[in-house]
Amino acid sequence: MRILFGRKETEEEPSPMPINVEHLINLQKASFANIQLFDFASFRAPEQLRTLHIEACQMLGDWRYVAQLPKLRSLHVATELGVTNIMAEFPTSLTDLSVHTRTEFIAEIFNLPPRLELLSLQYVILPISYEELPFPDTLKNLHLRLSNDNDILQNLNLPQLDKLHLEATVSDLRILPRSLSQFCYKDCVFTPLLNSDLQDYTNLTSLSVNGLKLATLDFKLPPNLQYLDLRDNCLSKIELDCCKLLKLYACRNKLSHLNKSSIRLPEGLVELQLNELKLIKEDEKGCLSDPKYSSVYEPCLPVSLETLSITNSNITDVILNKLELSKLSKLKELCLHANNISLLSSAEFPKSLVSLDISSNQIERITEGNFSDFRSLRGIDINRNPTLGEGLVERPIVFPHSLEYLNLSACWMPIKAVQNLIVNDCKNLRWAFLVLTKPIPDLLSFLDAVQKHCPLISSVHVDQWNQTPFKSMNFKFLDTTYDFTRFHTLSSNVMTPRQANAGLILEIL
Repeated sequence: MRILFGRKETEEEPSPMPINVEHLINLQKASFANIQLFDFASFRAPEQLRTLHIEACQMLGDWRYVAQLPKLRSLHVATELGVTNIMAEFPTSLTDLSVHTRTEFIAEIFNLPPRLELLSLQYVILPISYEELPFPDTLKNLHLRLSNDNDILQNLNLPQLDKLHLEATVSDLRILPRSLSQFCYKDCVFTPLLNSDLQDYTNLTSLSVNGLKLATLDFKLPPNLQYLDLRDNCLSKIELDCCKLLKLYACRNKLSHLNKSSIRLPEGLVELQLNELKLIKEDEKGCLSDPKYSSVYEPCLPVSLETLSITNSNITDVILNKLELSKLSKLKELCLHANNISLLSSAEFPKSLVSLDISSNQIERITEGNFSDFRSLRGIDINRNPTLGEGLVERPIVFPHSLEYLNLSACWMPIKAVQNLIVNDCKNLRWAFLVLTKPIPDLLSFLDAVQKHCPLISSVHVDQWNQTPFKSMNFKFLDTTYDFTRFHTLSSNVMTPRQANAGLILEIL
């Protein structure tokens, strides 16, 4: 038996809310959220409780009652403010302990249980230094976020430790246990990384050095690394020889161009995130006229890529053309959201795509709009291209039969533009978005085509300006709400019907 108690909003409470569920003798899991003021002294639960989750705005510090729950295995406490100092005693049965605060929470008594496997502490000031803290040898997952820069970890003799997340200063990375498979070192002093050798950490498959302001990668990486997070650093060049690397996140670095000199990645890489880069535009530094800048952009990405995201990075038509993404024959998911692309051409993209996101660009003209040969394409997101509508008048977009999701919201389509959305073969189309656009005079013809050629359609999303054609055609599948759920084509599709005021909507969870 389990219980979940939560408020939509926290309410002012002059005193702690008394919570007594001791009579629920079969209760094993309990979760309480959005409590204004919580006090373990006024809390009672049955002895067989195994999992307890508490989220409160404020929390009193006497936690000694927890020791009276002899079968408790997992305790998670999250609060914004500790009102009084912590005096905590825990049952020896506890294996998972998380205490997360937004401000410093001072502990007077805080003895760690001997069988802990997971420990996560954020801004908890212990009665002894973390260096002197006797971590249990059973620990497998450790997450420490310290507020005091003077707390320096010099010893982590934990033979079973598998996952380590540190937002704390360490003296040297050589203190890391060789058993680690995942290591995250975030928002800290990066000096220990310099000249470090991680080659001997053969079990390490996931490494995150996020937010360290690294200018170079002058430390050796583990030989079996599969996931690498380099976000929020200052790298102007990324050269990696990790032959087993599958995923690389390198957003918000200082890459100013994309060519074989600035980025060299291993073949076999499956996912690459290069969002929010400040790429040089073609007219800067004489890139188009000066021969020395002739290779500022060139094909430089591994053909093994299946997922690629370069959002909000000044990608233009010229840059897109020079990168030759159409040659990435295994690419399934491509996101070019919020760039400076003005031309839409299916020739720029590989026919292997499952999902294409070119939303929030400046697309105003269609040079080649035939996507009928993209036999795996299930989702196209072109929303927030306010000048795209005019381009549709001159040249149509032909969609593939595999298409399930189409988002053309905020594209301001004029008369006859909608007629150039060819859905004759879209027998799998389920969701169409036409929100935030001006009244569409020829919407009737488009809806007629949708009804005729798209038998699986579940909802067409519009706004109040376009409701009249919907009502006049009396379509049962139409919906006038906007569904903000993103369409993730590579996720498993679990459909759940939900009854709404406007009709039946199928949501992707």
